[in-house]
Amino acid sequence: MIICEPVCSFNQHVPINATMIQTLVEQEKNKILLLCSDDHWCELKKNLPFEIQEVITHYHIDVLLRSDDWRGWKDSFHLIRFIKKLARNRNEKLVFLSTTTGILGLSKWCLFNFKAICIVHLVLARIEGYVPRNPLRAWFSLRKTLLRFNNENCKIVVLEQHILANLLNVMPHLKTCVECILHPLPEDNSNDSLSSNPDFSTGVTLCFPGTFNKEKGAELFCTLAERKSEQLKFVVAGKLATDFNMKNREHLFTLPPAKSPLTREVFSKIINKSHFIFLGHEPSVYKWVASGVYLDALSYEKPIIAQRSEFFEGEFRKYGELGFLFDHIDELEVFLSSKLNKEYYDVYRNNINNAKLGRSVEFNTSIRNILS
Repeated sequence: MIICEPVCSFNQHVPINATMIQTLVEQEKNKILLLCSDDHWCELKKNLPFEIQEVITHYHIDVLLRSDDWRGWKDSFHLIRFIKKLARNRNEKLVFLSTTTGILGLSKWCLFNFKAICIVHLVLARIEGYVPRNPLRAWFSLRKTLLRFNNENCKIVVLEQHILANLLNVMPHLKTCVECILHPLPEDNSNDSLSSNPDFSTGVTLCFPGTFNKEKGAELFCTLAERKSEQLKFVVAGKLATDFNMKNREHLFTLPPAKSPLTREVFSKIINKSHFIFLGHEPSVYKWVASGVYLDALSYEKPIIAQRSEFFEGEFRKYGELGFLFDHIDELEVFLSSKLNKEYYDVYRNNINNAKLGRSVEFNTSIRNILS
C-alpha cells in the first residue's frame, strides 16, 4: 500500500493523520510506503507507535499547491508520476489522506493501475464557490471536475454522513463512487483527561479551541464572557486570527488568545484544565468539512457547548446528550446558570464514552469495507 499526504505540512492534521495511518497499517499488515513532507513525517512519528513506524518507508514530497488551476494540476501530475515510479505491482492500493482537485481530475488517466482512495475534506467547500466564466479556467474547478468524474478504480471518501448526503444532493451521479467513513478520533499521547470527579466549587472553565476568529464563534465567546458570572472562567486554546479585533477585551479571559500557533502539548494542557469545549461555529461552517475540534472534545472527554446544527443533533440522537446545544445566547446563559453540576456532567461524560466507542467501531468497519 502507498499512503500519501499531499497538502499538509509540519503539524497540520497530525493527530488525525496518525490515527488514519496506524489503522491502515493494522488493516493491511504489510509494508507501507508513506509520501509526505519531511517536517510532517517528523511530527507524525511523535504520534505513531514504534512498531507502526517500523513497517513504514518514508519518501519526502513537496506540499502541493491547492489551487484549482493549471498550476495546481501540474503539481498533482508530477506527484502522480512519482507515485507511479514507486508502485510495486499492478492494482496497488493507494490512499490519499487529503486530495486536490488535480488528483481527482487526473485519476482516470493517470491512476488506472491503482486501487485509489481519495479522502476529500479540505477542498470540498469549493463545490459551492465561484466558477470562472472562462470555460478553460472553469474546466479546472472542483465543481466541473466532479461533474466529469467517473473513474471506477478510484473511490472518493468523505468524513461524515451529513457531508455525504450534502454531496449527493448536489451531485447524485457520484452515488456509485463516493463512500463515507466517520472522521477518526485523534490518538494523542498527551491526552490526560480531566478527573472523573471535576470540582465545580471554584468555578467552571469554558474553552474555545483553535484559531480565534469570527467564523468559529469568537464574537459570541466574547459576548458571553462580557455577561459572565463569577463562577465562569473563559480560556482560549489557540491563536488570535489576524482579521479579528479584540478591542481591548483580553481582560475578559483567564487565558486570552495566543499571538502565535500553539504546540499540541500546550493545546492539550489547556483543554485538560477546562470543563467544557465551546463550539460557536455557524451551522453552515461544517456543511462540507468535518469538525476536528469536536473530535478533540470527544478524545479529551470534554462535554461541548455548541450552536445547534444538523450534525450535532444527529450525534446527540445517536449517543445521548454530549453537552448543550443552543440557538441563542440567552438559552446558553440559562444553561450556564442552572445546569453546571456534577450530576449533569457525569451524564455527558458517560455519553461521550459511548460516542467514542461507537465512532471507533464504525470507523474501523468502514475502513475494512473500503479496503476490501
